Amino acid sequence: MRIINFLLACTLSLALAASVLAKPATNVDELQKIVKAEKQRHELLRGFLFQQMKRTVPFRGMTPDGRNFELVGVKPDGRPLYLATENLNAAKTISTFPLLPGGLAGLDLDGSGTTANMLAIWDGGSVLATHSEFEGRVTLVDTTDVADHATHVAGTMISAGHDFDSRGMSPAAELSSYEWDYDTDEMAAAAIKGLRISNHSYGYLRGWDYGNYSSNEGWHWFGDVNVSTTEDYGFGFYSDETKAWDEIAYNAPYYLICKSAGNDRGDKPPLGVETTYFYAADGSGWTSVSGDGGRERDGGTDGFDCLGDVSCAKNIMTVGAVKDITTGYTSTNDLRLTTLESYTAFGPTDDGRVKPDVVGNGEQLYSTFSDNNYSYGVFSGTSMACPNVSGSINLLLRYFESTHHDSMLACTAKALVLHTADDDGILRGPDYRFGWGLMNTTTAVDLIAQDTTDTMAISEHVLMDGEAQAWAFSCDGTQPLKITISWTDPPGVASRRPSLNSRASKLINDLDLWVAGPNDELYYPWTLDPDNPSHAAVRDKPNHVDNTEQVVVDTPAVGQYTAYIMHSGTLTDGQQAYGMIVTGTTGDLHATTARERQAVALPSQFAILGSFPNPFNPSATVRIALPESGRLTVKVYNVLGRKVATLADGVQSGGVHSFLFNAERLPSGIYIVRAEAEKLGVRTHKMLLVR
Repeated sequence: MRIINFLLACTLSLALAASVLAKPATNVDELQKIVKAEKQRHELLRGFLFQQMKRTVPFRGMTPDGRNFELVGVKPDGRPLYLATENLNAAKTISTFPLLPGGLAGLDLDGSGTTANMLAIWDGGSVLATHSEFEGRVTLVDTTDVADHATHVAGTMISAGHDFDSRGMSPAAELSSYEWDYDTDEMAAAAIKGLRISNHSYGYLRGWDYGNYSSNEGWHWFGDVNVSTTEDYGFGFYSDETKAWDEIAYNAPYYLICKSAGNDRGDKPPLGVETTYFYAADGSGWTSVSGDGGRERDGGTDGFDCLGDVSCAKNIMTVGAVKDITTGYTSTNDLRLTTLESYTAFGPTDDGRVKPDVVGNGEQLYSTFSDNNYSYGVFSGTSMACPNVSGSINLLLRYFESTHHDSMLACTAKALVLHTADDDGILRGPDYRFGWGLMNTTTAVDLIAQDTTDTMAISEHVLMDGEAQAWAFSCDGTQPLKITISWTDPPGVASRRPSLNSRASKLINDLDLWVAGPNDELYYPWTLDPDNPSHAAVRDKPNHVDNTEQVVVDTPAVGQYTAYIMHSGTLTDGQQAYGMIVTGTTGDLHATTARERQAVALPSQFAILGSFPNPFNPSATVRIALPESGRLTVKVYNVLGRKVATLADGVQSGGVHSFLFNAERLPSGIYIVRAEAEKLGVRTHKMLLVR
């Protein structure tokens, strides 16, 4: 067959069954290095120029339209860095409402669980932790002035709903509150302790913005005239900070960072109004100019390319905003009618990746305010859409843990959300406006439930350097076939010199997905064209840009299909873990294809599959794959080599076994699991106990 011959010609080894390999673990050593490096980077931005500028311009305040802002650094060329919040009946819009306690689904999901350190926000101020809706479930890690924005975001995520209209997406979850200063080093440190989801509803000011940043209220332009006098190069740009967010995610593979897309689209001084605006000249502070100086509105005439640099990170979930659908999504007409909010930022990234990833409700969200312990209010913006999504993802992770007794990789959670998102009904497939569509929490939960019996609906695998994998399955032609893969990619190369719309790819490990049909038809993933951002995605070539790929066969013929996953170039670190979501098949994938967490056949090799959770407190479950019956000894040691527990010592049958390690009386630290199997050798695994 042509496809098979092509694969063989690529000199890659065809893997008809995925090897049972350990899932990636949190890289504590690298994260500790990131903490140190990011703290140093922040300190450099807060050096002499920063201290000098603080005395001449507002350091912290609120814009005329109610957004918090703060000067957080000054670049070496003297240009200021300002962070600002991105705010201008959510659970129903993204179909979370039926899953909550008392909902029609009957699942009564509330976001609670036994795993600590699940949820956090970074924001421009502290959450009012004493608010009646939080019931003692908010921990203030950074103590600073309480803020409406931070309290509203927290409420959208975890409000208990004593005032029913304010109920959050995870109404019984716990949350940690951080102030946005030094966010990246704090994120890396929190990831070491097991943080799973964080929300960031803020971003650097880019392009046009109205405020009093120069001690004068008015329009300010944050672009660099040395790069472009018409467009802010920071839109779509892959900066040092973008890389830092990707690096944190890569070394903490269970941690999903959720970031608002921003509200920059269309910003510009009103036409026909004579005005004075300000721009930052190199090293000389703010300069005033009459008129608009020929600067284009953010996003240009077509509205595309107005995502801030941090929102362009590969491994995060970037969230745009749509209006209310109070009855929940039922068809593509719902999104045609609701439309995007007029301000939500569009992609693409400079290298052409799909951003935003997904959209949520950002219109007039009613939630907690910080005036007092019983105050509420309304905000709009991608700031509100983001916690709408992040709080709902927490429900997915908790439900998966309760049904599968395992932890989902961040890339798998991302694949699940994008796979089950509702298409906008305007352009088929992903686009640079809606991303992959409107999040549908109910559809995602239904797929998790389906995966308890159809054990390849959601799966996780590791592709080795030089390997190709093939998954065989059948379709009966009654529904579309859809396959999505996503992976947490190594950080890209930051663009050291500012440039405008460089198309250089930021993808490092380039995985490739395609599907062969019963008559050797070949189906490719969706691909977008950044030079024609309003055009629909095509399916006529491989995708060498995105770290999420999806193949859809709209009307599959009855018969056998094969999905191929391979890679272009070499793989950093010699391997790449990925999550895969499959719908529209009949029966399981090919019987020789073993799911890593729940193998259909016996494991192909002796391995410690990992521990859940990791980091843990006070106990963790260690899972071991044994390809044949034999004596198995499993012991745990501290870093001094002293044995602290024996988990198994005797004959075990072939298969995947789970062992509970209770460290209730042990101190925080690193512990080593040592498994020895008769005739098969020794395997070790590292766990981190965090009190």
